[in-house]
Amino acid sequence: LRQAACGGPTGLKRFRQMLVNMVMATDVIDKELNGFRNARWERAFGGDTDLEESEKDKVDRKATIVIEHLIQASDVAHTMQHWHIYRKWNSRLFLEMYGAFVAGRSDKDPSETWYEGELAFFDYYVIPLAKKLAECGVFGVSSSEHLSYAERNRKEWADRGHDVVAEILFQAKEKYGRHAMKPFTRDIRRTGREMSRRNLLKAGMDMEEEEIDTKATDQSTPTSENHVKDSDMDDEKTQGNSVTPHIVPERIEI
Repeated sequence: LRQAACGGPTGLKRFRQMLVNMVMATDVIDKELNGFRNARWERAFGGDTDLEESEKDKVDRKATIVIEHLIQASDVAHTMQHWHIYRKWNSRLFLEMYGAFVAGRSDKDPSETWYEGELAFFDYYVIPLAKKLAECGVFGVSSSEHLSYAERNRKEWADRGHDVVAEILFQAKEKYGRHAMKPFTRDIRRTGREMSRRNLLKAGMDMEEEEIDTKATDQSTPTSENHVKDSDMDDEKTQGNSVTPHIVPERIEI
């Protein structure tokens, strides 16, 4: 299969490079990588042409960059489909991230920025990506359909997003609330001021240590009431274990 797909060591090396690029294309956080990909897109589909570049190299570059963008689109495909599909996978992602927050694997409560984050995600990533796919025509007549769904989902989210967040937050608390490590770590606010999750966890551990120390002190130092009771019990035990004196009966004269 490798021989048929790659045709030799050179083709295998080329295939590996493409595979690595496709995996790295899903990293949307790295600004440097995103800038590099955008520059490659402009070089492949922009108006500037390199006269010294062969036609084969141009075709290969276009194919490579399109494949990378297809992987990106598959990674966020729910945003470019019908609203109910977008809602379904958006809710599942929220539940997963909220579960990580409750379990202590994340310091950030997703409900605080979920609404604004989705709008920014549409504006700066999803819609520009859908426009590129429509521009290159990789999906044929369906290329504009994905862009249309992305724009409609963005508008729907702007109108109903706050209600959606409230609904899935309720589901998340119902699902994960009883699994929290400490009752108060689920709340960011405590005593009227904003505290980070790490501070909450540290406060919880300090409280546990104080409780343990208090219990140990209570067990080692008896109270006055217990001391009196213990003393009375010791006296009773001593009296019970003492030897009863022999009483000689009185002598009766007949």
